Amino acid sequence: MVKRICLFEDHLWKNFAPVTLTRPVYELVAGMSSFRAKVARLFPGAELSLLTRDYLAPKLRRSVGDLPVNDADALRDGCTLFVNGRVVADPGMQIPELEPGSIYKIGDEVVAAYLDAAAAEPIRQALGRELDNSVWDAVSATPIEVPAGVVTVFRNLWELVLANGDWIRKEFPLYAQGIGTGVLEPGACVRGDASQLYLGEGAVVLPGVVLDVTEGPIYLSDGVKVKPPTLIEGPTFVGTKSLVDGAKIRESTTIGPVCKVGGEVEASIIQSYSNKHHDGFLGHAYVGQWVNLGALVTNSDLKNNYGSVKVQRWADQAPLDSGETFIGCSLGDHSKLGIGVMITTGATVGMCVNWTGSDTVSRHVPSFVWHTPGEHVEYRLNKASETAAAVMKRRKLEFDEVESELLRQCFENTAHDRAVGLASAAKK
Repeated sequence: MVKRICLFEDHLWKNFAPVTLTRPVYELVAGMSSFRAKVARLFPGAELSLLTRDYLAPKLRRSVGDLPVNDADALRDGCTLFVNGRVVADPGMQIPELEPGSIYKIGDEVVAAYLDAAAAEPIRQALGRELDNSVWDAVSATPIEVPAGVVTVFRNLWELVLANGDWIRKEFPLYAQGIGTGVLEPGACVRGDASQLYLGEGAVVLPGVVLDVTEGPIYLSDGVKVKPPTLIEGPTFVGTKSLVDGAKIRESTTIGPVCKVGGEVEASIIQSYSNKHHDGFLGHAYVGQWVNLGALVTNSDLKNNYGSVKVQRWADQAPLDSGETFIGCSLGDHSKLGIGVMITTGATVGMCVNWTGSDTVSRHVPSFVWHTPGEHVEYRLNKASETAAAVMKRRKLEFDEVESELLRQCFENTAHDRAVGLASAAKK
């Protein structure tokens, strides 16, 4: 029986940028919960510890409470099951008998390792950085190939978005206990089997709202308010204290907690404290925290020729052919897009980007960029921090030393990408 789990990051966290610039990969969301929560749920009663990049540790410690973060002492005694943070554990997954001294791999990728304290010593020596193959090569253990289909391991950010609806369907029975205690006011309509709707405590759905559960469940968390005229199609999850206001929420969407959403949203994931309160379209997108999309901001998630979408994660990398037809945009934390901004198909927009005016958002926008018509320059750290502080204060949260230092580190970490991106834009 596994008594201790430790989640780790490998070098492929970069494939999930820009949202992994400010959080470990296992804090990403698919369906109704984070990757971390999915793994923890599979091992009830097991101790859980976390490994991450050094600069993320202070904020992570604050957000996960008593869980050990980059703590060598938590790995000293007994056996630990190390699990790649990109693993997304299916609720019905059957755990095979694990042999101590084993590394479980898919090709060259380490999916998990079950190690005693002595075998885990190279990992303890690598605390604070990604566990790449150079670390695992130093671990004395027997490699075991994981058969295809046994476990889901995401490798690209868009895979989360494309799988989101399935994960809502899988997790709904785990979280929905009965129909909930929220209020469905007279004049609000449920289309389909009402058992596929859950209303959390304090949730209220006003007259003139249609909740369509014919294709999947809808989960409205505690304190959610849905105002007319709104259509929500399942599968959809709306997090705690979010507001859905005059919206068309299409299938396979995850929102919140504490978001304000209007207009049209389809097959997208929006993390907490982000707003898209106005008309406009967001499709097949992944949106980080503290993002604000102005009125009529619209992204493309389908090319005019219906071809495969190419995604450019970093300025010095060539665009990658995703092989997918529907991919929208990814938006890093604290980015702001002004009224009427258009976003090209498959665009990657870094963190702390401020974009206004009529120019279409390009395929890759580095972090900390300020764009207005005729100006495409670095967004100074002090100015970006001032904006972040003002936005958080509106939600009665403090932009303290932990938040400030995280932004400073991210500013430094993205300097090369920004320099290459700005130089490339200047040539156009």
